[in-house]
Amino acid sequence: MEGLNMVANNLRALVIDDTPAMRQLLWIVLRGLGISQVAEAENGRDALANLADGCSANPDFIVCDLKMGEMPGIEFIYRLRQSRTVANPGVPVFVLTGEDDPAVLDAATGVGANSVRRKPIMPRLLREDIESSLGYRVAGPHCPPTLEAAWSYSGKGSIIA
Repeated sequence: MEGLNMVANNLRALVIDDTPAMRQLLWIVLRGLGISQVAEAENGRDALANLADGCSANPDFIVCDLKMGEMPGIEFIYRLRQSRTVANPGVPVFVLTGEDDPAVLDAATGVGANSVRRKPIMPRLLREDIESSLGYRVAGPHCPPTLEAAWSYSGKGSIIA
């Protein structure tokens, strides 16, 4: 990509999803992109509490689901953007969701999501979002085809929740 001013080797990510398998898959994808510092939260409430308490190192970006029990993604993003206790309320937030209602997807953008993508997403698209939002070239190699295939799997037992 042209115009990216440096390579980021030490990016920190926060993954928020109520499905353990999705958090694990995102961890694998992010590691495949060379991002080794990945914190996790099960829902928006836990993520905000960890960010405000400093339990999670200030992430360079957040990957967030929309449908979560304790605090859905839209509410999380809204509260994050309004927060006076989080070190960087403007941190880029990339939404990955199984939601297909255009009004809900638009609402996520409206409260401050940097990108909204439907699951399944290809790792290269997440990489593009990270690079374009942060202005850094992601250090790791592109995900191998096996990860692309695992990510896009949507058959019985799907991880697209």
